[in-house]
Parts: sequence; structure tokens; C-alpha cells
Amino acid sequence: MPKSDLETLIINSVNACLKVHIRNQPKEQLAPAIEGQLLTKKEAANLLKVSTSTIDGYARAGVLERVKIGTGNGGVRFRQSDILAIVSPQKKG
Repeated sequence: MPKSDLETLIINSVNACLKVHIRNQPKEQLAPAIEGQLLTKKEAANLLKVSTSTIDGYARAGVLERVKIGTGNGGVRFRQSDILAIVSPQKKG
């Protein structure tokens, strides 16, 4: 199997798992979106009700984009809008 097909398969599988996991989560339990707000890995995990290692997996799979903070050993953050897009994906038409 070509690498690109494998990457697509992994991303689609992660997205499917996310949808199943959060399908029944009441939207009022989600924090309100603040444009441009960056979340720590722990905050992102709490918002999606998953573990921090799951957030790492989503980042590795390309489901979430890491935003580097600072230089050198600076931390990473995740855009709240990206997290909320997982919960309520826009339909492509």
C-alpha cells in the first residue's frame, strides 16, 4: 500500500473514531469558541473528553495542527477552532 494511501486511511479512521466518540456529547458542555484562542494539550483533551495521548495521536495523524509557542523548547498549543471543528465539522458541498 502506498504511503499516501496509508496516511489517508489513518486520518479517515481517526476522524470516524472522533465522530463516534463525541456524537452524543451535549454541545453546551463545550467551551464557547473564542477566535484565535490557543489551548494546551490538556485543555484540548478536556474539551474533547479524551486523553492527552489521544491528542498527540490526532496531531501525528494530521487531524489537529500543532502551533509552536516560543523558540527552542517552547511548548505547543492547539487552536480551539480546530478542536471545535472536530466536534461540529462543516459539510463539504
